[in-house]
Amino acid sequence: MLAIEIQINREQHYVIAAENIAFIDIEYGDPSQRLDDIYAFGTDDSCSYTWYWQTPHQGDHIKIRIVDVDKSMISSPQSCKKKDRKEMKREFEQLKEELTNMRLL
Repeated sequence: MLAIEIQINREQHYVIAAENIAFIDIEYGDPSQRLDDIYAFGTDDSCSYTWYWQTPHQGDHIKIRIVDVDKSMISSPQSCKKKDRKEMKREFEQLKEELTNMRLL
């Protein structure tokens, strides 16, 4: 299975993968906006997984690479938020209506 390996400051090490999608998001900019983060996230049909979510600091060392691993090598996520299908459907219908009103659909 293809996965993403991330190592932070040569100490914290995670191998992340999920059935649908897994990604690393690194944002760094204006500290007054409080948008800075390093986020390792994934999702499948039933859950949204978080492996890592912290604020980066100047001088941090971040190593990311794509690896081929057995499922047993995937790190356990820090959290799993169950998806609410009814809420997802409601949000979809709301977005569909907005896009239709804007004549984009």
